Amino acid sequence: MRVKSVLNNSALIAQDIYQNDVVLVGKGIAFGKKVGSFIDPKSAERRFGAEKDESSNLLDLLKQVPSHYFEIASNIISYASEQLKKKFDKHIYITMTDHISCAVERYNENIIINNGLLSEISLLYPEEYRLAIWALEYVNTELDIRLPSDEAGFIAFHIINASGECGSVQAVKKIMQIVKDISGIVIDHYHLNLARQSLDYTRFLTHLKYFAFRRLNAETYNDDFPIFPDNHPLHERTAPCIEKICCYCKQELKSPLSASEAFYLKIHIYRLVSKI
Repeated sequence: MRVKSVLNNSALIAQDIYQNDVVLVGKGIAFGKKVGSFIDPKSAERRFGAEKDESSNLLDLLKQVPSHYFEIASNIISYASEQLKKKFDKHIYITMTDHISCAVERYNENIIINNGLLSEISLLYPEEYRLAIWALEYVNTELDIRLPSDEAGFIAFHIINASGECGSVQAVKKIMQIVKDISGIVIDHYHLNLARQSLDYTRFLTHLKYFAFRRLNAETYNDDFPIFPDNHPLHERTAPCIEKICCYCKQELKSPLSASEAFYLKIHIYRLVSKI
């Protein structure tokens, strides 16, 4: 391929053998490149193809935001990919750059958006959250600003989304909200003061994460489960709380709990409350 134009140090436009324009992105890929010089497309971390919609969204964004934002985003993506040993969906280059731009705009206008899901994110996605904290510090250092700590949660959303585990950013947020809501029901019902890092609590949140994922994907969990007598402590300690969760599912999620889902929730809740 030949370089058609250099967008910034981390992005350039090249032409393939059919004279189609493609956008090649990657950390430092355009450094020292000149128009007309050859470039190996394999050196790119990501390639936005000749299809108009695919490349135009990135090009439009690069016209609207400072090029330094894209370079910062590219460095974050490269580092996160190396650390997690995952290849992200290429559209993270668009979403991460756009997020940095919007975060800086909010900072300059003194607008603060609280992220009410930080606790759930840090427990359920500790590696992604750790990288998001690093990314936030990196952005602050590069741009000489102090974005609020809540931004780490939003950056983590983009990393989680790009890994392909949960779908869109909105889906990740919805899953985290369901986890927060149901765990809140349990904590309020039993007046718990839990150690958030405890093994039982982390297991409970992990179970809720996959429970929420199944709900959003209209999947049901109908495995066989053991039958306990009605007077067993498992039922006596958890039944009223499970009833509240059932009401939440019907009202907020528009779907009832199956018997097996209710049983496994009881198991996790009982582990949390059996010692109090």
